[in-house]
Amino acid sequence: MNKASTKLLENRRQLSRNQAVGFVATMSIVGIVVVWSIFASGTPIAFEAESGTFYYQEDLANQTGRIYIGTDPAMQTIELAKRPVALVLGNHQVYNLKGIGFRRYASNEQANLTVGAVYDSGNGGLIENVSMIQNAGQALAVAPAGMTVHRSVLAFNGFNGMGSNGHSQGTGTYTLDNLTMDSIIVNNNNLKHFGLHCTLSCATSGVKIAHMNGYSVKNSLFENTQSTGDGFWCDEACQNGVMVNNVIRGNGGSGISYQVSTTGIVASNLIYNNGTGISFGSGNSSIVNNTLIDLWLYDDARNAEDLRGSNIGPDTRDMVVENNIFSSGASGPITIFKVNRSSEAQASDPNNDNTGPNTPGFFTNLDYNTYYRINGGGGTLVNWVDNTTGTDAGVTT
Repeated sequence: MNKASTKLLENRRQLSRNQAVGFVATMSIVGIVVVWSIFASGTPIAFEAESGTFYYQEDLANQTGRIYIGTDPAMQTIELAKRPVALVLGNHQVYNLKGIGFRRYASNEQANLTVGAVYDSGNGGLIENVSMIQNAGQALAVAPAGMTVHRSVLAFNGFNGMGSNGHSQGTGTYTLDNLTMDSIIVNNNNLKHFGLHCTLSCATSGVKIAHMNGYSVKNSLFENTQSTGDGFWCDEACQNGVMVNNVIRGNGGSGISYQVSTTGIVASNLIYNNGTGISFGSGNSSIVNNTLIDLWLYDDARNAEDLRGSNIGPDTRDMVVENNIFSSGASGPITIFKVNRSSEAQASDPNNDNTGPNTPGFFTNLDYNTYYRINGGGGTLVNWVDNTTGTDAGVTT
């Protein structure tokens, strides 16, 4: 067992010893209740009135509500989440939250203070040895401002484990956010498959951050995000980010997604058995010293002529991809390394300003990588697509 795996195992044991029930809210079915979470003998049940599910009918005119459950309450304890949030920490103070657990809160996808079971908008605080599990929506929402999340577990939540939004609005100089995630375990989030049919403002991921200027994700485990959710995702104008020494596996979407951003470093990670290993549509960045199953490197269709309401980084160029071990995986034939110009380029970019792998300066360095196909066959080794017709034609080998 390597040093990183040993550290993650020690963290898991320590958190198991320290985890408290926290401020779990349960109640009888009386009066007005806004309910997102119901548990039968500790097992969450879903949002319908069939077997093993529930349905909430609200009567706004009379300010009453009724809950129908498809689970026999006999010989079971029925618990309803009464509150959407346990803690709201604000006023730009420094908060240190240590050694406590939060579970079964009715957090939701509303753009307000109920977006997470804990909402921390403090300044430069520490969240350490904290467990956040089985919350209806997102577990943790933080303002970055020098925040550190250390040795904590975000697991089995209905939506994301954690979310944060920084100060970067595109290329340029912005306030440093300095968000740190170190030795955290992010496991089995998006259990309720929220946010799967979005267009703009998508977020489904174990951890989703955006507009972040200066952050690090290190020594952590991201695994088993459900449906098409990514393990870790930084989106829209992220810059100066470091993702190093993590284990990222079993996520339905990409293990790491770094989108319309710049100046990122993805180094020394073990990434396998995800929908895609690394999905990287950003520029001025380095992908080095990783062991992974499949890399997709591309230029996003959004650009200066077609922002689509987004804050974005530059087109993909000046990329360093070196000293990685790429594998095809054991689950079936896949393309080990795909690099392409966006298939939407012509529609969104009439002047053909989007970049592709043949664009001068797309790669600063592409060298010293090892490509390994398990059992010597199956799948494409490299798919290199660069054309101006928007069709998927290129060089494969």
